[in-house]
Amino acid sequence: MNTITNPTKTIAISSDLAELRVAVQEEGRTVEAYVERRGRGSLAGNIYKAKVDNVLRGMSRRSGAQIWKRALPMRPTSGPVLAGTTLLVSGLETSIRSYATKDGAPGADVKADGVIAAPPAIVHVPSIPEPVLLYVANDLAKGATVIAATHSPDPAVSSNAFSPLPNPIKP
Repeated sequence: MNTITNPTKTIAISSDLAELRVAVQEEGRTVEAYVERRGRGSLAGNIYKAKVDNVLRGMSRRSGAQIWKRALPMRPTSGPVLAGTTLLVSGLETSIRSYATKDGAPGADVKADGVIAAPPAIVHVPSIPEPVLLYVANDLAKGATVIAATHSPDPAVSSNAFSPLPNPIKP
């Protein structure tokens, strides 16, 4: 079991081949518990696969026809993980690659402090508005580390928050 702790919350994470378990504790009390069974996720639209030929493919669920394909810069170690409208693909490298489900366009990469050692997982924790990405990074010197990451939207900036600079430049 791995834990992530800050002054007010602790997130405990454990997993095996069949399921992933997450518990959120506040002041020593468990306030939430979540269990996700592997392989029971819903793929409501199309089918996505990554093979050892280093190609990510999007296929129609109805006809099986290939909709798009994208060459991968690495050999995937598992199938892609669906996270909303994004596919996450990992291999034996220090980042998780993201691709759009619509057309396979590359997105932002998630950088790790070591080689990705296990397929990433997406967990929905009710008290956190955004999905949580869990992954294991392995570093020769530091050992294996479980990382939980989520998207944090930028705070809103009001238009009157900025004032003009003093001493404007005159032509």
